[in-house]
Amino acid sequence: MELIRRADKPKKFEVCLEANLRTKRKEPYKNAFRIQSKSVVVHFYNKQFQMNKVFGDEFPKGQDAKDIIRLEVQCKKRKMNNLKQYYQISGKTLEDFSDQDLSEKVLLSYYRKTVGYEDYFTLKEARELISNSDYKRKYRENMIEVIELINQKRSIWKAREEYDGEIKKFNEAVKQIKKMGINPVTIPAWWKIDRLPNLIHEIDISLRQSITKGSHEADVI
Repeated sequence: MELIRRADKPKKFEVCLEANLRTKRKEPYKNAFRIQSKSVVVHFYNKQFQMNKVFGDEFPKGQDAKDIIRLEVQCKKRKMNNLKQYYQISGKTLEDFSDQDLSEKVLLSYYRKTVGYEDYFTLKEARELISNSDYKRKYRENMIEVIELINQKRSIWKAREEYDGEIKKFNEAVKQIKKMGINPVTIPAWWKIDRLPNLIHEIDISLRQSITKGSHEADVI
């Protein structure tokens, strides 16, 4: 969940905040990554943490939420109208929108725009891979500068906001890093792990199972 919380936010999206009762301030959600625009809410969260928060000691029996990350994409009226027009959906009921292909495309589209499909590496390993790539020197240097800034700010979107240069140059570096199969979010050195596979494969399995059951959520185990 920690790596997902460092993911990107698409243009026109804002990070959702919740009240911290101790500090009396609004802060990003704990054990979650929640962003929203005027038409969509994208929510990744730790299912066990969320259920403990809701139910406390009265945790429902038979609910195995351990090690599960859930992805929800909540489409508001504007987005629903766009989907209705684009996919030529005639009705307005939930059943009319309960199409496997549509659900897959929406969920995976926002996963790609935020987390991305690339595997995770340590900063050291990512730097070495970039340095040994076929990109020209100036591109390699910019890619390393950007991934180091993302590592420092612990967030792609925070690094973009504080990048000392053209945003276009930052975005191009991120795109090039991803083309190499490297996630711009790097693994903290203290984890003592050199590489982590992206959860997209687990999401794909879970997504197909949940859509079959009529749900529009995806659990990652």
